[in-house]
Amino acid sequence: MKQWLVIGACLIVTACSMRPTSFEGVTHAQPQTVSALKGQTRSDIHRRFGAPILSRHEEKNTVWSYQSDSCALLVYFDEIGVCQYAETRGKCQ
Repeated sequence: MKQWLVIGACLIVTACSMRPTSFEGVTHAQPQTVSALKGQTRSDIHRRFGAPILSRHEEKNTVWSYQSDSCALLVYFDEIGVCQYAETRGKCQ
């Protein structure tokens, strides 16, 4: 069990160190843009924003996280990989 905790902590630290310093797609994530993400597939989102800095699985759902210096975008997918909800946090212009 301790092994998994250490591995998990290493993965989190690695993901944080890989965070882009500037992410144009998130910086300009306007509310109307965010609402337009609903219904898009993982492939659609990946093409638009690239690889997420963090992908988290919660039961049947998946959450992708993108982040810039002042803004974060969270995209929530259902079990078949369709965006059901997206939100921004911070100061997205």
